[in-house]
Amino acid sequence: DEARTPLIISGVASSQPQKYDVAKEVARALKKVVHYEVDEKQRQCVLLEGGIEAAEQLLNKNDLFDPEDPWFPFLMNALNAKELYLKDKQYIVKKGEIMIVDEFTGRVMDGRRWSNGLHQAVEAKEGVKIQSESVTLASISYQSLFRLFKKLGGMTGTAFTEAKEFEEIYKLKTIVVPPNQVRKREDSDDQVYVDDIGKWKAVARDIENAHRIGRPVLVGTTNVQNSEIVAELLEALNVPYRLLNAKPENVARETEVIANSGRKYMVTIATNMAGRGTDILLGGNASIMARLQLREALYTKL
Repeated sequence: DEARTPLIISGVASSQPQKYDVAKEVARALKKVVHYEVDEKQRQCVLLEGGIEAAEQLLNKNDLFDPEDPWFPFLMNALNAKELYLKDKQYIVKKGEIMIVDEFTGRVMDGRRWSNGLHQAVEAKEGVKIQSESVTLASISYQSLFRLFKKLGGMTGTAFTEAKEFEEIYKLKTIVVPPNQVRKREDSDDQVYVDDIGKWKAVARDIENAHRIGRPVLVGTTNVQNSEIVAELLEALNVPYRLLNAKPENVARETEVIANSGRKYMVTIATNMAGRGTDILLGGNASIMARLQLREALYTKL
């Protein structure tokens, strides 16, 4: 899942926190389409000629690109933070710090920071303490790292669809291990909706119908924001649920939530973090629940 994200060794660079605060205010004053455009595919903002002129007036500068006092990189980071890096989607705020959320797993990437001033721009946007900048000293892709090993192999449920990529990059053959039992899952046709809210309302109605007959439901969402949209819709339908996403108050209950997910009438909403390497048992996981209750009882006495 993370093959596109390189491994990076970073170092600390000089910091100019006041510039990030000023750039944030300028970015707020600039208007989308009028002063800049957003390239969703490349995940970056593009400053237009009118935007450059407006920014220079707001900053009282003659040149954003002045090598002696450059403002362009600060402004671009502020615009990217404003338009492309959203709270509870790309990051969360925890104890006065910006914590990056992994877009593939939904987990908080503790200790990781965006480089080249982007993290500082997000910190300025959220009004938390702006920490020192980091610069990339060295980087390597996962593909290049794995090719350094003399012996390479692995097992995953999704390898066959990427067999060509494994052959081209790693010179590895892909084989399919057949299941030891007959598959009972029924695959329905895809349903396409005009907009997101229409899709989530339909999902909520399906969950309500399944909950009514006692069927446990696990709802997978791609980010924190979507998980909370589903939660709000279920609240409106009076359907009880458990929420598991990257927010700290939910992560702390992860083991308990997953252990209960297979119980009758249970509805669990989760980002991709739920169930990674964990079996969700129908009827619930009695042994894990027993250990959790025993631990709580002992902690209470202590």
